[in-house]
Amino acid sequence: MHQKQIEKKALLITAVFNFFSGTAGIIVYILTGLNAILLDGVFTFIAFLSAVVAILISQNSHKQTKSFPQGLHFMEPLYGVFKAAFTLFLLGMTVVESASDAYAYFVEGIGAPIVPGPALPYAFLMAVLCILLSFYLRRMNQSIHHASTMLAAESKSSLIDGLISAGVGLAVLVIRLVAIDGTFGFLHYTGDFFIIIFLVIVSIKEPIDVLKESSKELFGATLDDGETIQAVRMIVKEGLAIKEDDVLDILVYKQGMKLVANVVIQDPEPEVLKTCLDAKPALQETLNAKFPHIELVFTF
Repeated sequence: MHQKQIEKKALLITAVFNFFSGTAGIIVYILTGLNAILLDGVFTFIAFLSAVVAILISQNSHKQTKSFPQGLHFMEPLYGVFKAAFTLFLLGMTVVESASDAYAYFVEGIGAPIVPGPALPYAFLMAVLCILLSFYLRRMNQSIHHASTMLAAESKSSLIDGLISAGVGLAVLVIRLVAIDGTFGFLHYTGDFFIIIFLVIVSIKEPIDVLKESSKELFGATLDDGETIQAVRMIVKEGLAIKEDDVLDILVYKQGMKLVANVVIQDPEPEVLKTCLDAKPALQETLNAKFPHIELVFTF
């Protein structure tokens, strides 16, 4: 199956799952009033909307236009940047919201006890499903040599969603086990604040990693995926009938699914130049067999 087809199928599955689970989360929040459930539900529903956007980008990023003759591949890392930035914003807003409730209880003595309702079965079910979805997306991306920036972003987003759901479930379980008039009775009023703080600390690394990697792709940094670089270099060196000393370096760039293999030749003689140009069509075909969206470039 073509890389784009695999990506689109995985994103479609993600969108359908996130729509139903996000809707369920918002319904459970209305029934319980738990801020942690609101974080979980809104996070998942936004993941649905972003998955829809990702599908549209996946369908169009390879298309060439007059202004962008090399295609619109920059849209894929741009998506990753916005998705990660919005995830960080959402985590921050949830901390502020839950902290204000905790402040009102501890300082002003204002607050209502948490009503768990159906939160416990919902949270643990969502945790299992989200983590399974994360592993599925990661495996699909592995099957296309980690070519999809969007699948990487969605995989980490689903993992965060699963961790949030698991944390909510644990918090609700603790609240059910603690007596409201006991030493830890305050958890009935502020339990979701503590679990949100814990979850943000645990999960914040994921969107930061996506933001960093997507930004590097967007601004044209060289690829640091050792496996892909090694595969490209091996194919190029085997396909070029010139001395290895003539090749100064082989640089690999990635922007979305598009790869660029830049073969830097030092002090080329006319014979070396001719050999490279003659070998380019066959070498390009060999590279495309493993990496469908790759462009071979020689720099002399």
